[in-house]
Amino acid sequence: MSVTAGIKAFPYLSKIAASPTKLLFCFHHAGGSASVFYRYIKQYSDIAMIPVELPAHGSRINEAPVTDWHELTTLLCSDITNVLKEYDIPFSMLGCSLGSLIAFECAVKLNEYGKKADELIICSHSSPDVLSPGYKTSMGYDRLIDEINLLSGTPDSVTGSKEMIDFYLPLIYNDYLLHDNYKYSGQVLDRTDLYAFCGTDDPYFDRSNMKNWKNMSEGSCHYSEYTGGHFFLYDADNLQKVVKSAGI
Repeated sequence: MSVTAGIKAFPYLSKIAASPTKLLFCFHHAGGSASVFYRYIKQYSDIAMIPVELPAHGSRINEAPVTDWHELTTLLCSDITNVLKEYDIPFSMLGCSLGSLIAFECAVKLNEYGKKADELIICSHSSPDVLSPGYKTSMGYDRLIDEINLLSGTPDSVTGSKEMIDFYLPLIYNDYLLHDNYKYSGQVLDRTDLYAFCGTDDPYFDRSNMKNWKNMSEGSCHYSEYTGGHFFLYDADNLQKVVKSAGI
């Protein structure tokens, strides 16, 4: 049996391509889960798409949330390193919204371990040195519901049900708390190529507040827009398009 088979951070590891030439770790948005990437896994025969499940999300819903960045990235990078040891092939990372920031910080920590991501795909998030607009946890729960509706990232079956809101709101709140706890301290990636994408109708993130991503790596940086809102990545075949645009 694979030594990585039981790692909780990767609930779909057994579903990936049999003999991949590259690993692609995918980080979900605030309040999401690894399942948002599940339908894409079998669409690649040479890329092992590995959705990352955060504690207290999806298949890990019974775990305590982690809102400390050092703790979270240490946990995730330990698991990622084990996968890299087992497969010993190049890897890249992709993140959506909060997942973009987590992917960046994991890539930074992996640099410290002597591991370099070839590409980092950023979707719907400004560079870490720019103050992110939008909801802050100090605004309270009611304002968080307004934020969820603005970004349109949660199905009506959730936002239209008090029981579902009562269940999911603390989870989403804790993700925003993690975001609020973020502090950029000047870290730069080692020659990882960055690809920053945003939706044309995103209420917060456009090319103007994503342009600083070019300063986050010693590698190249590329920008592009897609028709859609904050969660454009999950529309139609946009995920396949951004992966192809990044040359993965």
